[in-house]
This record gives sequence, structure tokens and C-alpha cells, in this order.
Amino acid sequence: TMQWFQDEPELAWDFWLHYCRLYRDTSPHDGYQMARLLAEPAALGAFAVSTCFDGQWASSGWEQERLLEVNGAAHYLCCFAGCSRDTWPLPDEILEGDARPGQRRLPTCPRCGGAARPAVRMFDEVPAAASTIQEGQEASFQDWLNQFFKVQAEAEPSGALRPLLVCLEIGCSPGSLGRRRVDE
Repeated sequence: TMQWFQDEPELAWDFWLHYCRLYRDTSPHDGYQMARLLAEPAALGAFAVSTCFDGQWASSGWEQERLLEVNGAAHYLCCFAGCSRDTWPLPDEILEGDARPGQRRLPTCPRCGGAARPAVRMFDEVPAAASTIQEGQEASFQDWLNQFFKVQAEAEPSGALRPLLVCLEIGCSPGSLGRRRVDE
């Protein structure tokens, strides 16, 4: 939780960085390639909407312009105090650091110099602070949906084939806040 990053930042970062290394070192499974193959014939292309922040969609080669990571991305940081909505990549020297307890250099915000945090929605955050990356992804998704509905509406009176919107829900819990946002 964000409270953990405030109360025990070194322990929280040790835990977080361990999982970031696991995410980075894990190869995406074949399901990502299968989704891409299913999407290729679509006239308007496809969009991946993910509530996971592990970065596997991006690692699998899915186009960044066609990706909405609803809960953020583990390998990005933002300002803890919220001095801006900017995000930046987690520096390699912090990710690869092997510091002993009490000696870890904690990430800081390049804008205000204060503490940085993972640019993801934590369990205790509703809603998450939107980052510039997420805002861009959401705008791209909305543009894609608008294009889809425009093409569909134009096909209606002419009798032309209307494009179909196909949604594959893979491993998302029914109570997911991110999924409910997309459903709306």
C-alpha cells in the first residue's frame, strides 16, 4: 500500500523492486501472441486493455499506441507528493541496485526532489492519480472507440457490413475497478 511506502520506504522498495525484476525477467506467455494473431485481421486493429501492471503486454510486442494499462505500469515512477502527473522510467541503477538494508538509494522526483513512488494504482487508492502516460493511453483508447462507432454508424444506412467489437476477457476478476471503468 502507499502507507507502507511512507512508513517503511526501504522495506517497501525492496519488496517492489524484487517484483519488478521478476516482471522484467519473465517472458510473456503464448497467449499474448495468440491475442495479437486474433487481432491482426480486424479492419480497425485492436486495443489491449489490461488491469495488470506487470508490463507483459508491452513486453510481448503489443503496440504502445494500442495499449491501455488501467492500473499503471510497474516500471514507471511518479512523484509521491503529486507535484505533477509526469511519469518516468524506473532507473536501471535502482532496479539493479544490491544495497544492504539502510543503504539503498531511494528514487526521487526529478521535478521537486521529493520521494518517488511506483506509478501504479495500489490497493488502497481509489481512484489512482492519473499519470500523463495513462491519460495518453486513455485518450488513444477513446479515439479508437470513437473511430469504431463512427465506422459502424456510417455502415448502418448503406447496408455495408458493420465492424464487430469483440472483447476477450482473460483472467480479470469481476470486481476489478479497472475492468468496471472500461465496461462503463
